[in-house]
Parts: sequence; C-alpha cells; structure tokens
Amino acid sequence: MASTTIVTTAANLSSAGSLADVQEFTISAINSAISIADLSKIYNLNLSGTGTKGQVTLGNLGGSNQYDLTLIDNNLAGGLSGGNINVSPGNDIYLNLSAGQGNVSFNTIGQTYVGRNVTISAANLGGTFSVGTINATGDVKIDGSGSLGVTLGGSITGSSVDINLNNTLNTSSITGTV
Repeated sequence: MASTTIVTTAANLSSAGSLADVQEFTISAINSAISIADLSKIYNLNLSGTGTKGQVTLGNLGGSNQYDLTLIDNNLAGGLSGGNINVSPGNDIYLNLSAGQGNVSFNTIGQTYVGRNVTISAANLGGTFSVGTINATGDVKIDGSGSLGVTLGGSITGSSVDINLNNTLNTSSITGTV
C-alpha cells in the first residue's frame, strides 16, 4: 500500500525529518514557503500554491525506485526548486510544470540512477526553468515554449533528445552537450 501524505498550510513549514517512505505527496502552499527533505520513494508529487508567495523547496526525489516518478507544479507563484531526481532503469520521469507561475530549478535528472524516458513540460511556465545534467536511456523531451526562459546547464544524454524553446519570452541557453 502506498504511503500518502497531504499538507495544506498558510504558514511557513520546514521538514528536516525523514519522509523517505512517502510515495504520494500533495502539497498546497497558501502564500507560504514549504521546505521538504529528501523523498526517496516518491512516485507522485502534486504541488500547488495560492497567492504570490506560494513556494516549495524539495530535497532529492526518487532513487532506485521501480516505478515512474511524476511531479506536477500547479500555480506556485513563489517558485519551485529541488535537488536531484532519479528512478531506476526502465522507469520514466515526468515533470509537468506548465501551470506553474514562478521560477523552477532542479540540480540533475538521472545522475545516480538512470531511468528510461525524461519528459519535461514547461510550456507557458510563468517563470524560468533551469536544470543541470539530464541522463536517460530512452527519450528526453523538453518543451519550454512560451515560458520566460530555459537554461539547460549540463550535458543531456538519451537515445533521442527533443528540445522545444520556441517563443520563450527571454533568453534561453544550452551550455552543456546534447
């Protein structure tokens, strides 16, 4: 049975304790800043915010998980930041950031454990998106069209790489190798 946790708060909240066994997590930041420690078994993370200060800071997500990992950003105006994202080989990572309103950044994807496909939808993101190295054994798809800007700061590897930066409102950059 999956471990599900739901947090809705208008107060700033920080979790330094262990949430390692949480697999499904719903967080609603109501004009507040929420900081969550590593979620090593997470597979479904749904984040939302209201007001101009709704912000979430995450530790590392996933690990040697035997399942896909999905993260959804819905209206976090204060932004979203996180550490490294990993799943075991044969599993996928989906980041749906299109409804986000603030800047989004992650350190790396597939650095320790390299999963199959990585799909990042940041189309029309109300802020910028940045990530370091992305490694996958399958397809890497990044859609940053219509966002404020995308920075891909590390190498991107996969069997195919598709990056859409059409109509970004500010400068986008790819500083690593593809």
